[in-house]
Amino acid sequence: MHRLRHAPEHARLNQGDDRHSGKLAAANIRVQLRHTFPGVRFSVRNRDHGTVYVRWPGGPDQKAVEAVAMPFQGGHFDGMDDSYKTARSAWCEAFGGVDYVVCRREA
Repeated sequence: MHRLRHAPEHARLNQGDDRHSGKLAAANIRVQLRHTFPGVRFSVRNRDHGTVYVRWPGGPDQKAVEAVAMPFQGGHFDGMDDSYKTARSAWCEAFGGVDYVVCRREA
């Protein structure tokens, strides 16, 4: 984790211990999207506790945006036993995490 926190390519990201509220994750998703897709306007909202919504009109496809945003998701829903499975992630511990990241490209 030390290497991740001090990597020069991540110097633009804020760091902290916010693995659940989504505030730090939302801020860092905005930074990453601006850096990766300059000129594209994204809406990144932390409306529900534990969920960050990413929306954008046109531009990059959904898979490209998910590749940037999904590392901030700290687990997944397991439908087999109807529970949320938290995955410990060095990325989320360093740059913030959230239970769910929802990406939607608007037509």
